[in-house]
Amino acid sequence: MANLAEYVKTKQEDMNRLSADAARMREDWESELERLMAAIDDWLRPAVAEGLKSSAGSVSIAEEGLGTYQAPVRIIELAGNLVRIVPVARIVVGGYGRVDVIGRTETAFLVYWKPEGCWYIVRGRDWKGRELLTKDSFERLMEALL
Repeated sequence: MANLAEYVKTKQEDMNRLSADAARMREDWESELERLMAAIDDWLRPAVAEGLKSSAGSVSIAEEGLGTYQAPVRIIELAGNLVRIVPVARIVVGGYGRVDVIGRTETAFLVYWKPEGCWYIVRGRDWKGRELLTKDSFERLMEALL
C-alpha cells in the first residue's frame, strides 16, 4: 500500500500545481482582456460622442484546463448594424488568446501574441496578412464591419 499512497500523493501534488498554473494563466488572460476592452472603449469614445452606441457585457467561457470564467464583451451599434466583440478562448492554436469581432457579413479575429505583448487583427483567416492592432487599424476594421 505504500506504493499506492506515494502514487496518490504525487498525483495530488501534480494536480495542485496544475490548478495553480491554470489559475495564474486565467487571471493573466482576464487582465489582458480588461486592458483590451479599455483600449477599445478609449478608441470608440470620439465616435460615441458622434452617435455610435457601445455597450458592455460579459460572457461565460468554459475552457478545459482553465475552468469557467467571465470575460468582457462589447456590442457596438450604428444605424441598426451591430458589431460584437466577444472573447473566445485563451488556449488557441497560433496565439495566446482569441477575441472574435463579429459583424453582419464578416468575422475578424483579434489574436493576442504574448511574446510581443500585442494584439493582431486577422481577417479572412489570413494569418500571414495579420495587422497590428492599433487605434487606426481598429477604426478601419469598425468601418468595414459597420
